[in-house]
Amino acid sequence: MPATLGGASQGEEDGQWKIPFITVLCGIGGGNQNIHMIEIKTIAEFRVKGDQTEAFRSMLAGALVETQSFEGCKGVDIFEDQEKSVFYALSNWGSHSDYDKYLAWRTEQGIGDLLGPMLGGGFPEGFGVRKVEKVDI
Repeated sequence: MPATLGGASQGEEDGQWKIPFITVLCGIGGGNQNIHMIEIKTIAEFRVKGDQTEAFRSMLAGALVETQSFEGCKGVDIFEDQEKSVFYALSNWGSHSDYDKYLAWRTEQGIGDLLGPMLGGGFPEGFGVRKVEKVDI
């Protein structure tokens, strides 16, 4: 039976710990150490025209496949404020530079031309992105 600790589990076959959280206390050399892994999140906001929500959803469904397979992407979740036709893409990245490479690639592929007609105010006015890191307070 695998060992578990605070949501982490140890694999039966390889003995490796699968750790679903960021800060872990582990005993090394008789003492405890804090191991901090940086968690990079981006919050992209798409202010979609009310009559374009279905077209945007369709476009986004196809784009997410490419986004999630892009190097450094750890996952993407989509949220919608239905009252305001605003979509949010919360994504996890290995580093800021991973996201910057992704955004440069999307720009080269013409994402602005694709999104412009769907966004209130066009592109980039109808789009915003924030890069944030988890902090210990």
